[in-house]
Amino acid sequence: MLRKKLAFVQNTTVFAMIFALLLTLTLANLSQNTVGGKKPIQKQLHVNAEEPLPYVELGGWNENLGELNQIIVNGAIAFITDHSENLFVYDLENLSNPLLLNTYRSEALPSYINDILYINESLIVLGKGSHGLEIIDCSNFSNIISVYTYTQTDQITSLAFKDSILYATDKVDGLHIFDLSDLNDVQYITNMSSAGSAYSIRILDQYAYIASSSAGIKIFDLIDPINPIEVGNFIDGSSFLELEIEDNFVYTIDDLDTLKILNVSDISNPVKLGEFIGSHYDDLVVLNDIAFVSASAWGFSIMNCTNPNTIVEMVKNDSRIRDIFVDSNYIYLTTSTRGVELLSIDSLPSVQPEFRFGYGDIKEILIENNIAYLANGIGGVVIVNISDSQAPEKLGVFNEGGKTYGLYYNNDLLYVANDGLGLQILDVKKPTHPTKLGAFYDGGNARSVAVRGNRAYLADSSDGFEIINITNLESPFEIVQGEDVPFINESFTKIEIMDDYAYLLDKNEGVFIFSIGEEIDDTTGEFLVDYSAPVSRDFAVKNDRVYMSSFGSINIIDVSIPENPLLVSNHEGYYKNQFLEEDVLFATYSFDIYLFNITNPNQLNEIGDFALNESISDLFYKKGALYLSHYSRDKDLQIITIDRDLDGLNDYEEENVYHTDPNNPDTDGDGLSDGIEVTLYNTDPTNPD
Repeated sequence: MLRKKLAFVQNTTVFAMIFALLLTLTLANLSQNTVGGKKPIQKQLHVNAEEPLPYVELGGWNENLGELNQIIVNGAIAFITDHSENLFVYDLENLSNPLLLNTYRSEALPSYINDILYINESLIVLGKGSHGLEIIDCSNFSNIISVYTYTQTDQITSLAFKDSILYATDKVDGLHIFDLSDLNDVQYITNMSSAGSAYSIRILDQYAYIASSSAGIKIFDLIDPINPIEVGNFIDGSSFLELEIEDNFVYTIDDLDTLKILNVSDISNPVKLGEFIGSHYDDLVVLNDIAFVSASAWGFSIMNCTNPNTIVEMVKNDSRIRDIFVDSNYIYLTTSTRGVELLSIDSLPSVQPEFRFGYGDIKEILIENNIAYLANGIGGVVIVNISDSQAPEKLGVFNEGGKTYGLYYNNDLLYVANDGLGLQILDVKKPTHPTKLGAFYDGGNARSVAVRGNRAYLADSSDGFEIINITNLESPFEIVQGEDVPFINESFTKIEIMDDYAYLLDKNEGVFIFSIGEEIDDTTGEFLVDYSAPVSRDFAVKNDRVYMSSFGSINIIDVSIPENPLLVSNHEGYYKNQFLEEDVLFATYSFDIYLFNITNPNQLNEIGDFALNESISDLFYKKGALYLSHYSRDKDLQIITIDRDLDGLNDYEEENVYHTDPNNPDTDGDGLSDGIEVTLYNTDPTNPD
């Protein structure tokens, strides 16, 4: 604007006078705003905005498939449905790190998927319960397309296919028959109500076997595939729910939770050979005389049926599952909370999962060098590349069992607190292939770990405070037995180290302080004192202050004299997780995130707050990005950024693009906000213009 005005000044004398005046005013202004030739730092310490802080989602990574339902595996490709409308396609070539090829959402029929059938090397049929069925083309995993839907059914329960004919059982209306000879013109043929209230169908050779709750086990001859003829029937007063066929035997379960085996060598006269009475049975798979029977919320059983007259229960497990699929190597189990679990057939009767994927329950987030290390509960340690915040990429997994809770990183080493396996020490120089160097476990439930020098310090929820010598990474050993450490009965869940002191949190008692600088008999740290605060959630330490979230407030505790901690102030409110980044404390409660400036160490000045759509389980802040994990099934790792100083530039842009101060709306102090300079004037926000 100034240049445009000066362009109209024709008289050079007037121009010179104006220029001299402007220069004088500018120099006078600079002299008032500089000290020793340096521009002062102007930080907005207390925004306290009435409106929520604006935030932007940069990207995310999610492995948690949520509440799963059906699974079918063909070669190295697994097709998995959830309890909604989603179909997940996984490449299982590398079972330790399965690759998600695509997610297909069945928008055509908005209902959960009752059954799934793989046919003709490229087609998937989705039985959508009361909404009918849908056929999708999976020949190109990156572009799955719907080719046919049918909605005129009552309740689809099971699917089968033979010679271009699709059969779908209906628990209200018997059997539906479709001709798939031409996918561009799929034909609905008919329905056969004579199949009764049909729950399951299987085909072997030229016969279809149907389990009916009202008409027993029915057997149809498919010599004319679109006009099945009933040739056999077994009725004993039970309502049959599931069946499988192997050789001349039909395996079935009924509404009385009984597994029955029928001899059908004479199709016209099925004969019961044996039965086993269990509980809550609802699904069945058979392979090589072994029956795998699920009871969903009640677990599953594995039966040896080599002698069909005497069924023997080999395994009874109470782990809740949704569906079972079995091939020659593995038993695949879908669950509502643990993703997909793979049990080795060769390891039976052991049912310890050999592989697991699709599970997400992040306990802690740790970020170093553009790598996110995620403590993923029973999913182990998951390593994710976050160099591109919009497209995080999973690199590797380490999982030997137990539950991973706490992490500590130092010089390409990752120290892991595992509830069930103790301390694990990993070499993560190659994040795609983390390797274990050493471990120590003598019982207990490790929840958090910190490292200083040649010692690792564990917060254990049952063994209290443990100190491990890690001079030899391959052979760590406990300096003393856990019972020799004071307050062994405390349930410690978090540890942090500041100076020569270890701070441990007991959620029922408060913070306990140990001296670890001067060793007593070169064995253990000395217990100093505990600061009692019942219902403590989390804490952070910095500059002789402990910031502790407890019931109804955040307490600021002066620990400059660790033997005598003093409460200096508290900030009322309900908070849970905390993360401390320089002079900003992030605190969460359920869906909400609060920001506090702690430039004054004795007082919390609220900068602002905002709410997400999901409850938060952990958070980490790094270079303008806030990394969040959630309790729900969505977004294991969500990456967002905020505009904490409300200058129109978000923190990520300020830290990584424009190199401005995210705490100061006018980094260069020239009277124009950083956002105005960038978006309106296209000037440098770090240079007073």
